[in-house]
Amino acid sequence: MVGSGHHPDQVPDLDRVATVTTLIEAGASTDELVLDPNGTKLPSDEVAELLRGYGIRELPAR
Repeated sequence: MVGSGHHPDQVPDLDRVATVTTLIEAGASTDELVLDPNGTKLPSDEVAELLRGYGIRELPAR
């Protein structure tokens, strides 16, 4: 559910940075990932910074 916008009540202390790190380190494709500050479902600042560290490109703000 990464980027789904869902906030599961049953896991209130979900560590999204650890989740995204695990997915990428396990081989999840990042080929189509783009950080879009104009989007409607933005990642947390922490996840965005992590993705930048993996070289995910960022679109300019409009």
